[in-house]
Amino acid sequence: RRMSADDADDVYRFAQARLVPDSSLDVNWFGGEPLAAFDVIEALAPRLQALARDRNCAFKHSMITNGVLLTAERAAAIRALAGPEAPGRQILSAEDWAALKGICGPSP
Repeated sequence: RRMSADDADDVYRFAQARLVPDSSLDVNWFGGEPLAAFDVIEALAPRLQALARDRNCAFKHSMITNGVLLTAERAAAIRALAGPEAPGRQILSAEDWAALKGICGPSP
């Protein structure tokens, strides 16, 4: 099932209750196809990132996806959500994505 706004609030409260200052918050978006609920990621990731920043914690997020719903715009948004301080971000460049999409066929 798709994560609801209430579920997202529960995830935030869970992190808020357990995130220790001066540690790190690593989020992995997975299950089903996380890009099918990209609006949830766009809404929740900045909240989690702000929580980490407020507690002097590193924030990192990653995603397990089949890539079918990944677009250049979403790739750019994921990069932006990670922030400039995110080390080791691994995401396809727009050029690499275009090449991959050419191999795999047109977007749905």
